[in-house]
Amino acid sequence: NISAGIVHDASCVVVPSWQAWKCLSLHHRLMIIESMDTDTEALVGTWTSSMDRWTEAGVLATWMTYEMAMTSMPLQVLRLHLPHSPSSEAVVLLIFPKPQRYDTYVDGVFVPPANLNTSAAGYKLLPENPTHPQAFLPMLDNAMGTSFFQRSAKLVHVVLCEGHILDIKTTPMITLTSGLMVKEDEFYEQNVVLNLASLFEVSPDNIRVISVMQELSKRQQGRLEAEVASAHTTSLNGEEEEGAIGGEVIPYKKLVQSLEKAQLCLSLLVSDPIEPPPKEAPPKATEEEGSVVILDAKLFYKQQEKEVAEKIKESLAVTEYAKPSSALVLSGVSSSVVQYTVFEMQLSFTVLDTEGAPTSDLGHKSDPWQVTASLLGGPPGAILMGTTTVPNRNGTAIFTNLSVSKPGEGYNLTFTITYPSYAPALTTTLEETFSLTKMSAAMVLQQPSIVQAGQPTTITVHFVDKDSGLVLNGLAFKRSSGAANTTPTRREDSNKDRSHGGAVTYE
Repeated sequence: NISAGIVHDASCVVVPSWQAWKCLSLHHRLMIIESMDTDTEALVGTWTSSMDRWTEAGVLATWMTYEMAMTSMPLQVLRLHLPHSPSSEAVVLLIFPKPQRYDTYVDGVFVPPANLNTSAAGYKLLPENPTHPQAFLPMLDNAMGTSFFQRSAKLVHVVLCEGHILDIKTTPMITLTSGLMVKEDEFYEQNVVLNLASLFEVSPDNIRVISVMQELSKRQQGRLEAEVASAHTTSLNGEEEEGAIGGEVIPYKKLVQSLEKAQLCLSLLVSDPIEPPPKEAPPKATEEEGSVVILDAKLFYKQQEKEVAEKIKESLAVTEYAKPSSALVLSGVSSSVVQYTVFEMQLSFTVLDTEGAPTSDLGHKSDPWQVTASLLGGPPGAILMGTTTVPNRNGTAIFTNLSVSKPGEGYNLTFTITYPSYAPALTTTLEETFSLTKMSAAMVLQQPSIVQAGQPTTITVHFVDKDSGLVLNGLAFKRSSGAANTTPTRREDSNKDRSHGGAVTYE
């Protein structure tokens, strides 16, 4: 229940002269919350903080469980401690984070989570038991730093006591859910980890399988949930120490490429990792001395809040990658078009998965697949003009400015995935051919309605098809000076922008 003031129960009474509660049965203590990140001079959302604060304090009562939520992106290292509480008192905190990996350290030393599999070799965690969800939850009488990430509820449970410093370190992690095509004897976790490690070219210590479920079918299709992240270090600042199991997690772009190349994957759901803060501190949000007042200026913290909200929304997004199986063109070319004019209908190329549904993404957003259009048929010497290779974004490759240089009949277009090199050989053509009629060029002048004597003016000559009025695309016009002693200064490249295609500007 949410109520005004500090935590209290039925035994507490309000003392008017104090303007506060008096609680004899509760032990109220101060809890210190610190951000240990380098970007602490920016907007840090710890306990409703403002710009330049990276240390906050809250009042709570021991021997209770609390829910704690950040108002911004999760911190890379969150530090908690109870400075004035007896060592016998404890609290359990439930922290609401994005599903990443959270390692706990007490006084700088790593504390394994409560679901550590002590009977297995190496660092293995037991999965959450849906029939007994309370099995790994820390209790108030557990040791300091005992923790468990409850994946189903997206909660980090951790025990905090006095006398020690608790650090919760966020490790950037890629979460993936994949449909698999594997043999029955490959469903064992050890085999899956080794196969994934070989696929990603990383150590098996960087891969943690959450669950592997076999679905009985003729295709032997299964479902895998796994995390790919750097292994934990034995100490909080152990990134450079000798013998530490670690190393950077596989680059996200490379991971997507590896999974797309793999023959065992039918589909893939991927969650982007949270970007860690910079290693060096950025400039301070406000200066220590002096101030500058700019009237009607946009407040810095408002801009920061907007940026943080956008980052949170982006971090929660999940991208689905499906195994491509076939391709089609969603639109075509009209039966007759004019030489050098851009096709009025935009051509859209999409890829279908094994179930015949359009794919939403091909390749990571920083490295999308490329689709190339080529000209078929027609008379010799004809050239397909415009941007013939475009990226596949949001599941579609859209060609916006294609045209053909030579009139003729029996033309067709073919579309092929040309990047990356490991992409399947998916090619499709238009269902119907089209023909091109010869252009009938005309000039249209664009000039200001009022011209002042002795002042410079600009006149633009547009070259269009006289019959259709469409702008001619990609012609090599000969520029010359007119009787008014004008000099052409620029000719727009129509392959880049149709709105300026076939135009010469005189100034």
